[in-house]
Amino acid sequence: MRRRQQRAWPFLVAEFLVVFISVSGAFYLDTVKEDRKLKENQIRYYETFLMNLEVGSAKIARLQTQIDTLIVQAKTEEDFEIRVRRNLNFVNNQLIIRAGFEEQNFSVITPQYLRNLDEGSNLITRVQRRLNTLELRTQEYVFSNQIDKEAFKSWYINELQAISNLLRALDQAVNQGAVPATRNLLEELK
Repeated sequence: MRRRQQRAWPFLVAEFLVVFISVSGAFYLDTVKEDRKLKENQIRYYETFLMNLEVGSAKIARLQTQIDTLIVQAKTEEDFEIRVRRNLNFVNNQLIIRAGFEEQNFSVITPQYLRNLDEGSNLITRVQRRLNTLELRTQEYVFSNQIDKEAFKSWYINELQAISNLLRALDQAVNQGAVPATRNLLEELK
């Protein structure tokens, strides 16, 4: 019986080592798989965000041109007609930014990048609000004959200039900040 116990110990130790190594290996492989999935999600998120930035940049440039043209016209043309211009819009629902804050994507965004997203999102919101204010006040002016034309024209030009300045800041944030930062992050991940 004693001989049997002596043989059992090495077998038990070997069996324990096999089980331990198997369980440890499974945990390691699971961690590797999760890390790979996280990296793939990061790459996919940043690639999609980069495409969204490029589309947004084109919108910014188009609106900037429209606004700057209106400023010049309002300042130089005596017969410039102040009217509601519904084509001055900057609809940007920021889906890719919002998607970054969803549970499965939130962990792929670095804190520095989150801060930049927040700043860019604030600029977009400010442009949208200023454009809405411009449209509402212009509607009020057009449909009401009680507002002084010269005073409103002065306000109108100042508001257009404020929107133009915000668009320049947003363009700079996108093209000199977000686009290069996103490209760098993608290079680091790949």
